[in-house]
Amino acid sequence: MQNDFSQFANDASNANKALFETVGRLNQTNARTFEKLTSVQMEMTSLLFEGSTKKLQAWSNAKDYSEVLAAQSRLSDEYGKKFMHCAQRTLDVVTVARDDYAGLMEQNIEKATENFKRTAATRAA
Repeated sequence: MQNDFSQFANDASNANKALFETVGRLNQTNARTFEKLTSVQMEMTSLLFEGSTKKLQAWSNAKDYSEVLAAQSRLSDEYGKKFMHCAQRTLDVVTVARDDYAGLMEQNIEKATENFKRTAATRAA
């Protein structure tokens, strides 16, 4: 009886340690993902201000409406490419986070399966 309780306490302690390790890795992944996504968001915000400034300059420097249209077309092309680059970076960040979360889940499922098998074998004996 005492041995069963000691084994149970040991298993509970190990499960608790594993839980804290998992939560720590989850927090690291969340923080890293948040930092990278915030960086891309700040870059996009900068691009918005930069593009708006260039658009206003084009409007103020234009001699006629065709110059405004040409400038807008050029700016749309230029900033469209820059925003697509930001979108690709965002997708890359999210993909890495997904892979990190999936890896963490796989590790925990393996650990849980091992613990379940060990506990079942102990109970059967």
